[in-house]
Amino acid sequence: MFLIDDGLYAVWHAVRVELLHAAWVTLGRGVACPRPAPGGCGGAQGVQDTKDQAALRRLFGLPGRAEVVSYSGHLAMVGVGQREGLGLRARFQLEPEQAMAFLETAAEAGWEPLAIPAGLMGRIPFRELDVPLDRTDGLYLCRTAGDNVLHAETTSSCAETADFHDLILGVYDPSTQTVWVTVRSGY
Repeated sequence: MFLIDDGLYAVWHAVRVELLHAAWVTLGRGVACPRPAPGGCGGAQGVQDTKDQAALRRLFGLPGRAEVVSYSGHLAMVGVGQREGLGLRARFQLEPEQAMAFLETAAEAGWEPLAIPAGLMGRIPFRELDVPLDRTDGLYLCRTAGDNVLHAETTSSCAETADFHDLILGVYDPSTQTVWVTVRSGY
């Protein structure tokens, strides 16, 4: 009998999910799957969507149970585990207690008061960000990782960045307790 530990099982499962997704795309089933619910779709892509949404919550400091109102994931994948041209967009709705918890840690996570400085927006090379950039009340987060944007261990403020290889951008509206987020990569 062959026994594997939890770590090896996790690696095996992740590779299996990536291979299933590659087969889905290769067989012509489309680059995107139908999304019957705002949170994503089933099968291997549903697993990837769930992992990506958890990564978005971590990157933006959002509560784990924040409701996903809308979600879109661009699936440009090359090989096993490589995701070039990544583009994720989501809108989260916070409950009042979640909004209070979010606000308690927002400044520490890098969120700043709106409006986003015009000079900063002019330097960002990505377009069609699906984040309400015209808001003047609330908070925004603009960071870049330079590499491995969705799972970066460290990020830098967009204000301190000369070359944008990726983008981590979010807007929080306190009147509706809504958070719009987008993560894009140019690699």
